[in-house]
This record gives sequence, structure tokens and C-alpha cells, in this order.
Amino acid sequence: MLSAVENRIIDLVSDGCTNRQIAIALGISVKTVESRLTRLFERTDCRSRVELAAARLEGRLVPE
Repeated sequence: MLSAVENRIIDLVSDGCTNRQIAIALGISVKTVESRLTRLFERTDCRSRVELAAARLEGRLVPE
């Protein structure tokens, strides 16, 4: 369901990283991180970074 990059973004969000820190860690632009997060929110029915991290912890977002 989720790509490797999406899973890594969720991991970094769960660790409390900012969009800028995520961009640096993945070698992508901040705009790309924002775009990916927007798509992740839509696909997972999460409304915030906190909900996204909670969904991962609860096992609702299983890595491929």
C-alpha cells in the first residue's frame, strides 16, 4: 500500500522531524515532502502529522 519513501516519511514524522529535516534526510525538496504528506493524509484518512504517527503505532499503516 505505501511506498518505501512514504514509509520513511511516516517514520521521520513519528520521530518528530520537521518537513525540512525530512527533506534533508531523504535528499528531496521541502515542497516534495509537503506534497507527499498531503497525499499520505488523503490516502490514510489522517488529518494531521499526529494522527499519521498514531496510525502507524496502532498498526493501521503496515509497511510493505
